[in-house]
Amino acid sequence: MAGVRQIVAYLSSPEEIADRMNRGGLDTEAQIAHLLQHLQAEDNLAQNRLFALPHPEDGPGGAGVRVYIFAPSALLGRDFYTLVTMGVSGTVMDVPEDIPNPAAWQHAELLCYLPATWAIPSAEELGGEEVSWAEVAGGGAAAGQGMEQAG
Repeated sequence: MAGVRQIVAYLSSPEEIADRMNRGGLDTEAQIAHLLQHLQAEDNLAQNRLFALPHPEDGPGGAGVRVYIFAPSALLGRDFYTLVTMGVSGTVMDVPEDIPNPAAWQHAELLCYLPATWAIPSAEELGGEEVSWAEVAGGGAAAGQGMEQAG
């Protein structure tokens, strides 16, 4: 349950996200769009390379869980990989009882940092595809409508 506490701490800091979650949550499409907007504005990730790992059950119209992997970036001063899920928040999670207002945190995404020295396989080796922020923010990848190669 320590991971849930870290997610709660992360989501509690941006007031807008906490406010939206406390009002009863958002639909999955709006949650994904808001999270992408937050990540892009917070870290200027539009300049960063990323790729997505599609959920095995994704198909036309499917909306499985995806993992977006942001490579280390000298431009952003980040000497680590950042992994972010999209789609986990559609499932209700158990939240520790000692967390205030646990119902507000039953739907969350996961965020993980890995050292830049870790040997992360390429998108191709993992069965994913390199994508651009424009493709993700445009809804195609986030909505499970397939991903095109970034140019």
